[in-house]
Amino acid sequence: MSGSFRFTNSEVLLSGEFKKTPFAFENGVITDKARTDVNLDGFWLLPGIIDLHGDGFERHLNPRPSASFNMELGLRSADRELSCNGITTAYFAQAYSWEGGYKSPSYAEGLLKALYSYRKHTFTDLRAQIRYEILMSEPTSELIQLIDLYKIDYLVYNNHIPVAQQLWKDFPERIETWASKSNRTGSQLMEEINYLNKSMYLSKKKLLNFSSQLSKFDIVTGSHDDSTQAERSYYNSLGATICEFPTSMATAKYAKSIGNTIVMGAPNIVRGGSQSGSIAAVDLVKGGLCDVLVSDYYYPAMLGSIWSLHDNKIMEFAKAWGLISSGPANAMNLRTKGKLELGYSADFIILDPVRRSIEATFCKGKPTYLAGKLAHLMMEKINNE
Repeated sequence: MSGSFRFTNSEVLLSGEFKKTPFAFENGVITDKARTDVNLDGFWLLPGIIDLHGDGFERHLNPRPSASFNMELGLRSADRELSCNGITTAYFAQAYSWEGGYKSPSYAEGLLKALYSYRKHTFTDLRAQIRYEILMSEPTSELIQLIDLYKIDYLVYNNHIPVAQQLWKDFPERIETWASKSNRTGSQLMEEINYLNKSMYLSKKKLLNFSSQLSKFDIVTGSHDDSTQAERSYYNSLGATICEFPTSMATAKYAKSIGNTIVMGAPNIVRGGSQSGSIAAVDLVKGGLCDVLVSDYYYPAMLGSIWSLHDNKIMEFAKAWGLISSGPANAMNLRTKGKLELGYSADFIILDPVRRSIEATFCKGKPTYLAGKLAHLMMEKINNE
C-alpha cells in the first residue's frame, strides 16, 4: 500500500505545535493534494523518529554471546522492531574496536556489507554509526575504505580504555565477562588495554591524519562520553561537532557555547537517571543543553522519553518531539527529514494519544507498521476503492 493519500481531521505537528489540518503525500513525498481521503479524527500525526545511536539491533543478531544468527535474518527482525516503535531513520551504533567479538573491525565490516545488501528490502532507512576506538593499533586506511565503499555518514570517536581500567580495579568480574565475549581472559584483555594506553601520543598524531582524511567525505563526526571541557575541545578541533553523552554539566555547557550538538540517551530520561551513574539527561534538557535524544539500548524509550518530559511538565509534547525528529535531522544534515513540510520525505507516524500507542509508521510514503483501529480504517478504505 502506497501512493496518494490525504489524511483529514487529525492533529498534525507543524513547526512545534499541533494544527488540525489535512496532510497529504504522493509518491513518497509530502504534497498539498492527493487522490484518496482518510478520516483520522482523534489521531495525532507526527514526523517520523530519527534515531542517531542505537545498539538494540545487537539482540537480533547476537541474542546470546555464544549464539550468533544470519545477519540478514537479524536485520529484518530489527527493521520490524524499529517500525513498530515509530522509527523511520535509524543509525546502528556499531563499534570498530579492540574489544573483539561483535565489536571487532572484521565484524563491523561484515555488518556494513550485510546492511548495504539488505537496504533494497528495508522498511526503515537503516544506516550505520561507526563507533571508532581511538587507541586502535590497526591502521585507519581499512576503515577509510569501508567509509568510502558503504557511504558511511556518521562516525563517533570513543575511548573505553579508562572505563576498562577502572572496572579492572573495582569489578574484575565484569572485565572477565567482557573478555569472554572475544574468547579472552580478563588478564589477556587488560594486557592489551595497557599496551594500547601507552600509545596515546602516537594515537593523537594518527587521529589528526584520520580526521583530515574524513573531511574529504560527506560525514558527520562526534565524540562519546566527553568528561571534561578539554576533551570536548580536542575533539571539536578534529571537526567532531557532536557531543554524545557528555558526563558532566560543565562539559555540556562548554559544548553548547561552541555551537556543538548535544546528544543524550532517551532511556536516561525514562528511567530518571543514567545507568552508569553519569549526569541525568533530564537536567540537561531543563538547562537547554540537550538537542537530540537517542534510543541507546532500548528503542521504545524514544516515544517514552517524550511522554516523560511532557508528564513531568519539563517540555510540552509538541516541543519535545523535536528532540527525536528535527533535532537529529539538523545534526546530520538530513535536509528532507524531521519535519512535515512540502517536498519533504513522507516519513511520519500516526499516534493514538489516548492509548499513547503508535498505530502506524510510514517511511517514504509506504506503511512499515499498521495496527489497531487505524489498520481497520485503512483496510476499509482500500477495500472500498
